Amino acid sequence: MLAGIYLTLLHLASPPCFASLSTPRRDLLADDKRPSSLWKHVSPLTTDQIELTETIQYLRERLPGDPDNVELRWWKGWCYRQLEEYDSAIPELEFVLHHDPEDAEARHLLGEVYNNKAYILYQQGGNPALALVLIEKAITLDPDEPLYLGTKGEVLYRLGRHREALKCIKRALRDYPDHPEMLEDLKRVKTAMGVRR
Repeated sequence: MLAGIYLTLLHLASPPCFASLSTPRRDLLADDKRPSSLWKHVSPLTTDQIELTETIQYLRERLPGDPDNVELRWWKGWCYRQLEEYDSAIPELEFVLHHDPEDAEARHLLGEVYNNKAYILYQQGGNPALALVLIEKAITLDPDEPLYLGTKGEVLYRLGRHREALKCIKRALRDYPDHPEMLEDLKRVKTAMGVRR
């Protein structure tokens, strides 16, 4: 009964990525035999750092006996993403996609992680070349995601590749015409190019 209530809440209160979890991932959430620590912690509503860290520890303890367990690696990657530990999330999610290239949830999550890591590099002003590699990987996973194109535009701007940046930002603005940061980026790029309007 609790599992059914939990899954209903999961569907109603979670991002689309979790509302459409694959059957094995939904089953993992509904498995009453699973240790209470994972039941308590693996939740799309969980943002508590201590709970996520405990969940990662639990998953680390399980993985040595089953290093190729794709589901455990997916959840570990998801927890790292929630903690914004993108460098740790990437290898876990890449492992999942290596074993199942069609896993839509892993593709979405990994794209998001690549984008977030690239954006952090852009904001910090460090290693824009690596940021470009990461955002290109995100775009490869989801070529139509406008936020990835916006991030790519910002990175290209930082690299001085203004024409390419302008193209990416304009494309992203088609889907998000009122996005304040992208509108600022558009102004910045046009100013750098000496374009009026």
